[in-house]
Amino acid sequence: MRSSDQTGVPLFVSATHFYPGAIVRGELRIDVGEQPVVIEMSDGAGTTGVASQNIPGEAILVVEAWRTMKGTSIPRKTWHIRKQAGPVEVWKVMSRA
Repeated sequence: MRSSDQTGVPLFVSATHFYPGAIVRGELRIDVGEQPVVIEMSDGAGTTGVASQNIPGEAILVVEAWRTMKGTSIPRKTWHIRKQAGPVEVWKVMSRA
């Protein structure tokens, strides 16, 4: 599924999959409750998910299953992400939640 086929806040991941240390770019408004997201990986593969506030500056990101462009199936997973300091919206994947 390409991320352009879905609706939600666009998020862009610095890699082909999530892992601790991966960088996620996008303007999340998690202070307003659960927020649907559309996720695009660095290889162009995409999926959807939901972000919700954990504590200020941190979020829980539920990522639905997807397939990488090379065909690897990635199951649904939940991640803990933290906003990074700076002028642009950058989040760092901290751990599985």
